[in-house]
Amino acid sequence: MSHQAEAFLGSWIVTNVHPSGMKAAGDTTEAARLAADCVALAAAQQITRADFEAEVGDLDEHMRLALNIAQDAVDQAATRPQRSSR
Repeated sequence: MSHQAEAFLGSWIVTNVHPSGMKAAGDTTEAARLAADCVALAAAQQITRADFEAEVGDLDEHMRLALNIAQDAVDQAATRPQRSSR
């Protein structure tokens, strides 16, 4: 992947991938939508889906993993004990 494509994908994920809450196991709708949105925006910079997939493999799957990571971070934060401010 070119440095431009790699930087674009990393930045795009940080900005646009947010926890989606409880989804049915195996539901890939949100991941596919995110991948399509990313590719559409990247086209203006002549970055293609193939550029992304050369580095990360299936882009829909990469977005699904990014969603899972975002959700896991929220879940972990929710289960941490709250510190009282005294």
